[in-house]
Amino acid sequence: EEAARLYGLALSTLDSLSQPDHRRRCELTLSLANALYSSGEFDRAREQFEQAAAAAIEHGDPDMQAIAVLGLGMAPSPPGVPNHALIKMFEDALAALGEHDSPLRALVLARLAEELYWSDEHARRNELSLLAVEISRRTGDRHALIDSLYRRHIVLTAPDTTEERLAISTEILSMIHEIGASDAVLRAHYLRIEDLVELGHMDAVDREIEVYQQRMRELRQQHLEIYDLMLAMRALMEGRFEEAEQLALRGFETGQRRREGFSTQILAAQLSTVRREQGRLGELAPVVKGFISQYPSLTYARCGLAFCYSQMNDRASALEEFEHLAADDFKAISRNATWLPSMVLLSELCAYLSDAPRARVLYKLLLPYALRNASLDVYVCYGAV
Repeated sequence: EEAARLYGLALSTLDSLSQPDHRRRCELTLSLANALYSSGEFDRAREQFEQAAAAAIEHGDPDMQAIAVLGLGMAPSPPGVPNHALIKMFEDALAALGEHDSPLRALVLARLAEELYWSDEHARRNELSLLAVEISRRTGDRHALIDSLYRRHIVLTAPDTTEERLAISTEILSMIHEIGASDAVLRAHYLRIEDLVELGHMDAVDREIEVYQQRMRELRQQHLEIYDLMLAMRALMEGRFEEAEQLALRGFETGQRRREGFSTQILAAQLSTVRREQGRLGELAPVVKGFISQYPSLTYARCGLAFCYSQMNDRASALEEFEHLAADDFKAISRNATWLPSMVLLSELCAYLSDAPRARVLYKLLLPYALRNASLDVYVCYGAV
């Protein structure tokens, strides 16, 4: 907060000079935006990043343009649908930077690859992600390599890549001490928690959550919603449902300023576990229907709705949704971060419907992941497959 105030004063001082200094103004605007973001002023931060991007484009400064666009993309877009406007801004920034290797080009490539996660461009996002890591290694820039590996971890998120992702999060943590205290520390522990939850190493998960809290306090970063949501997940796994609901609501209230649509999705996913145990899952059906309307390509939401119907004992509606999702041996379920939790919900639905032929298909699909936890990021764990 104090940094943001001082950057604001610096900008006011710059405006009082008779000779305009466009580059210095852009640099200070970006610094102000980063300080605002770190202190939780997300809307004001976005405004400053937008101003910096527009000024950089106007004055033909590709480096500043790229840095500003990276700032605008600091918070990932809501799951289920690519942000085409942001993708275009990343592509324009790349074109302005040119083809030569640089840490900045690696950062933009990596973030573009991440933004393509929910698109159909699977091969392209993988190529962009690999290229970002390669450029970072060639340039020897540790900051760019850590960020590129972080984005690579997200791009790889799928049921078959847990060990590879754990190796990436381990490599990131091994490099963190070389660059000093930064937000990258929190992101690295976040990734490692996600990987360890999937692998079922819950003692290690709890240790990592404690470290996350310590680092968050040391860095004075406003990531309280992520910490609360992690604690909510652990409370859910241990059956402490009242505590879990309080933590989930607190995380939602903090996080909706940063990622409004995503925060609502996570709240619904966490509350669904609580409401199921309370016999009140049907209360969430209208919310899930809203997600389906807003994110029609997010099949996880359709699986959740079908499961809601089964808990409401609405067999006809549950069967209709199940038939749609089960077509062609469940190939409509995208093999992304939501595949395993989707298949777990569909398995329970299949049991409710007593569909033995589909049960055989689901069993075969899930068998390779028998030793895994079915989890959704660091927010919901459905338990052992």
